[in-house]
Amino acid sequence: MKKFKVFMALILATCLLASTLSMVACSRGGEDISNYQSLDNDSIGEQKYNKNLFYTNSVQQGSADPQVLDDRSRTGYFYLYSTASIWRSKNLVDWTEVGPIVNVNGDQEYAKVTTSNNWAPETVYDEDLGKYVMFFSSTAEADNNFTAGKGVVRGNSSYSLMHVAVSDSPDGPFDLINFEDASSCNLGGVDRVRHPNKTAGIELTSEQVASNQYAWVEEGGKYYQAAFPHYFNKYCLFDQEQIYIFLQSYGDKTKGGRNGLYCQDNIDPHPFVDPKTGDKYLFCNLGYTSRSMMVIKMTDWLTPDWSNVKITTVCHYYTVEDWLNGSTERVPYEQTDCNEGSHVIYHEDKNGKGLYYLTYSVNDYGTSTYQVATAVSENVMGPYRKLRLEEGSLMLCSTSTESQTISGAGHHSFLTVGDQEFIIYHRHIDYSKGGGPRYSAIDQLAWVTVKDINGNDMDVPYTNGPTDSLQPLPEAFSEYRNVADEVKVTANKKVNAEYVNDGLLSVHKTADETFMSYIKETEITETTTFKFKYDEPITARAVMVYNSASVKKLFKKVDLIELVGVDGKVKTIHDVKFDTERYCDMGGEYGDEVFYVSSGSAAVTEFYDIKVKEVRVTISVPKGQDVVGISEIRILGNNKEPSYVGEGEYTFTNPSIIKADVDEGITLDGEFNEQQWKNVRWLKGRDTIAKTQYADIEFTLWYGEKGVFFGMKVEETGSNIYHNPKRDSFFNSCIEMYMGSADMPKEDRRIFEFDFSCVSTVAPKLNVNGWTRFVRGEEIMPVSITKPLGGDINTPECYGYQIEAMFPYQYLKDAGYNVDDLDNLVLAVNPVHIWSFNYNGKDLDEDRKWSDWANQYIKADWLTPSTWFKFNANGLMAYECNVEVQGDVKVKVSGKTSQLGLILIGDDATFELSVVNYDKEAIKAIKINGEDYPLSNVTWASGKGTFTVKNVTKDLDIVIVTEKP
Repeated sequence: MKKFKVFMALILATCLLASTLSMVACSRGGEDISNYQSLDNDSIGEQKYNKNLFYTNSVQQGSADPQVLDDRSRTGYFYLYSTASIWRSKNLVDWTEVGPIVNVNGDQEYAKVTTSNNWAPETVYDEDLGKYVMFFSSTAEADNNFTAGKGVVRGNSSYSLMHVAVSDSPDGPFDLINFEDASSCNLGGVDRVRHPNKTAGIELTSEQVASNQYAWVEEGGKYYQAAFPHYFNKYCLFDQEQIYIFLQSYGDKTKGGRNGLYCQDNIDPHPFVDPKTGDKYLFCNLGYTSRSMMVIKMTDWLTPDWSNVKITTVCHYYTVEDWLNGSTERVPYEQTDCNEGSHVIYHEDKNGKGLYYLTYSVNDYGTSTYQVATAVSENVMGPYRKLRLEEGSLMLCSTSTESQTISGAGHHSFLTVGDQEFIIYHRHIDYSKGGGPRYSAIDQLAWVTVKDINGNDMDVPYTNGPTDSLQPLPEAFSEYRNVADEVKVTANKKVNAEYVNDGLLSVHKTADETFMSYIKETEITETTTFKFKYDEPITARAVMVYNSASVKKLFKKVDLIELVGVDGKVKTIHDVKFDTERYCDMGGEYGDEVFYVSSGSAAVTEFYDIKVKEVRVTISVPKGQDVVGISEIRILGNNKEPSYVGEGEYTFTNPSIIKADVDEGITLDGEFNEQQWKNVRWLKGRDTIAKTQYADIEFTLWYGEKGVFFGMKVEETGSNIYHNPKRDSFFNSCIEMYMGSADMPKEDRRIFEFDFSCVSTVAPKLNVNGWTRFVRGEEIMPVSITKPLGGDINTPECYGYQIEAMFPYQYLKDAGYNVDDLDNLVLAVNPVHIWSFNYNGKDLDEDRKWSDWANQYIKADWLTPSTWFKFNANGLMAYECNVEVQGDVKVKVSGKTSQLGLILIGDDATFELSVVNYDKEAIKAIKINGEDYPLSNVTWASGKGTFTVKNVTKDLDIVIVTEKP
């Protein structure tokens, strides 16, 4: 966020920080309790907060075009399907990447079909097939083997064709369905094999054309049956003949883009099951042919029913009817030719009236105006009417919030978990630049009753966001719900208090005034206390007071929170600060004027569980201000007995990132104090950039009872240790470890790349069709813990880091490693050191250095494990050499081994002898490990002798026996 501050503002901020230390325990009036207000940052500059209670969308995870599948009943996870990747989570906010959307498994034609633009996958589980079914689009390699003309559709433009793939697992691999191969498409015993026309030159009569039973192309006044001979058509979910016939039914409106120019493109599939009937439907974009979207009923998820297909929306028109009639009225919020990313929900209002809500994205995805709009219909097939601005047409929009951290909020899906509804959407990684890089976010979905264009009540979906601030973790995973909306709130002043617990956050600063009138804040003009009284006691855990969306109505603190116990005793928290440093732009002469406030942000306090019968929240109006707006008050609580009873400073512990079961007596803490680390041989070397800029690196591994343990130590001189969580690992300080079995062939698919970051994050990839995430169950996933050296990461005091990690044997076994014979398991490792020179850098050539320091010591060949360092249960497979000179003659011995000071396994070790004041006749014998070495094998030149020990496989004890001639 941009900061407009003068020097005085810095002083004020310093004072504010000093007065709001993370653990607050005031002593002013009443029985104050210790609490935490989430005002400070962690060691890498991110907001420090309790992840058991809250989440924030400022943590960048996921990818573009997200859809979430709730697969907890089968696998225990949610799966997020996005452009280019699949992710999984157990709580909707902490995501782990598990793979690409398409794994071609070496099939060359699959690779050609999915060569680029693998966009917007959506996946369902099909009970009938017992499989996961994924819909997605991709751009195939052009097929120029056929000459266009006489009905042959051009094969040089196959932009974004719709596909379907199936898998036994939600994370794949998914097998692409081939509709000309019965073994591929006839799943469940249903015949789905297609035989489209591939023959050119079949002329059609005017009667045949008029019947609309044939796909046709008009050329030179003649009509030919459309021909589709291209290799990629058999992989299209939509039969190209049928989709041509469908578009032909709309007449000249679709002819220009369809008439033989290319195979019909479709993007952004959305499978929808009508909750009223159980029928299956697929919604999608019709591409650039007609700038529209369509819906088709599905006989099953692999079989479109072409007798039930319609266009649902057309860009710039409120209805399809307006488009067909040539209406001059345009949709004001659609600035470009884009209706895409549809997602449908069915909702009934309090009177039982149900509507289908077709929500979709408009405008250019790379801009800030990319947003989600809404159309409604009484029937799943339509006709749909796009809502007007005053009806709340824009259900998700970052421009109307005037956000300075969020841009391009769009392409979304919905999910219901328990009693809560959520919207999952993407937004730009860099809000100031926009463009293609995007990540996933989640906010709560609410419903608002408005007046439709006919003056009737109508429910419309409303997003409490987009937000970038702390929000309550979904109730299903925190064990705490918002109990503020379970009672009628009252106030000690004459104010309308009902809006503080209506479930709606006021996030819009600039939106249609009529619609904004439905999203109200409670306004106060003097100090006011809001009271939440419970008939039955509840256990309170945190209080969130959401600020106004207007800078003119902002409060700077919550003066007092009172927790009235069942015994009548009152526990108090004073001065809960609103984090203006994080959520506001401050300026003015003294730095105390608010220029901007982040929408949907709250003053937050959490504390140990307290059983209460009443909660009171007191807020005052800042001096010089006329009014304060309170968007919402949330109280996080439950009906359980308090889990903690006691006194003392409030603390919390975030969930551990260690999931694997490590060996007894071993603690992964970044320290190498267990005896196992002392018993193995370490690889030690120096990575040098310049005399004043170098890194000393140590690396080893050993075999435990439950897995392979790895240890790394990096000490950098003349550099800093940087980690920015919003960029990829290869821009941050880390070790990129490449590993394989020593006997693996070059570029084997089992070769690992594992990024050990300086902050304990893990990113395992296998070399399968390029680097692919390799993720298994949490209990067998690799784990890594890092300890910074000298000070926290991203501080000048930090000069290095130590990493302690483990790969469970089952994980390695799943990757194709033979871990049943540990005595003979030799792992080849190439630990690449990454220098990071800039916290925010994105220039590979300037801001980091991929330093293959190991090549200073060995000639490692890229992706060839046999040329890397070898390790076994005893660590580095290398040997030491002890030289002893016996007799009265002084002999200098230098070993020409590796620069590491060790002899690597299998290497030759060469030694040089230099006899002081005598000649070679002084050497009477050379013994290596007790055996005589032939003196005839010593080569003498210029008074120096050289001999070599071939293929060293153990430590060497060399004795030089001398005698004066």
